[in-house]
Amino acid sequence: MSYAGDDMSTGYQTIYNDLRESLMLARKNITSYFLGILGLLLVSAIVISVSALVVLGITYISVGGDFNTWIYGLQQMAVLNPDVLVLGGFGIAVLLIASLFMTLIGPLFGMSYEVAATGSTRAEAVFSWLRSRFVKYFICGSLMALIVAGVPILLWYINALFYNYSIPPLVESGLSVFTSVWVFVTIALTSMVMPAITRGSAVIEAFRVSLRLATKRFERIFGLWCAILLLLLVTFGPSIVWTTVMGPMIPSQFLLTSSIVFGSLIIAVFTVVVAFAWWLLLFPMVLIALCRVYSELTTELGGQKSTDSVGMHSRSAI
Repeated sequence: MSYAGDDMSTGYQTIYNDLRESLMLARKNITSYFLGILGLLLVSAIVISVSALVVLGITYISVGGDFNTWIYGLQQMAVLNPDVLVLGGFGIAVLLIASLFMTLIGPLFGMSYEVAATGSTRAEAVFSWLRSRFVKYFICGSLMALIVAGVPILLWYINALFYNYSIPPLVESGLSVFTSVWVFVTIALTSMVMPAITRGSAVIEAFRVSLRLATKRFERIFGLWCAILLLLLVTFGPSIVWTTVMGPMIPSQFLLTSSIVFGSLIIAVFTVVVAFAWWLLLFPMVLIALCRVYSELTTELGGQKSTDSVGMHSRSAI
């Protein structure tokens, strides 16, 4: 199977070909990705529900069935130690969500590896990859969440404490810029970790390979992520701009004119269509593109060989 960029040079055409060919493969396997992502969402919903029930059960037993006392204790903690409950709780929640998200996209990288290698996959493959690589996906997902989200959260936390929860606008703007740049750079630097895990690398080796590829072929990986970021801005930008500009005006001025109502309806429909497009096509396209680029660059730079024998539906029935 040929990959874009075989001339070992990176330009707009190379990145365009990466995304175009990956989109074609995603469209070919649209049903498999739809069912695979839906299956992962159902599994995550079950896991979250069971975990919540376990936590509530333990809490119920520990407080002797008196939830009012427990809630009152949380309220007192929020008053006496807002940094612990509010900022700390928010930071932990973000890290947990990020870890769960990164863990669950691991099996989708497995499906995308199959698509990049054979041109097709099956929805059931997502569970095969989840079962065979869960521990590695979970460890890598948690580490990536700490790297990408943990540092900005810690920095915001420290500044909130330093300024007594009233961060000056200039400092807040600086923190926002730093957070945006940090998230983009660290996602790009670690974007080859999941493909490496899927291809059989150990956790530390996967991070090492990802950093090596991102630094040696900086223009290829960061160029791809710039294109992905541009695609996100083009697809979700109108909704964000409309909400930012019109959102504060409507409730305060009651400017419910027919044009604003019609515009809001158009934006709502557009947002729903875009969200489904990302679910069915664009998100799988990104995963396939990353797997294709990983395979090409590891071959080009003398990287790892695949040690995987799991999940490839062409070799075994799932």
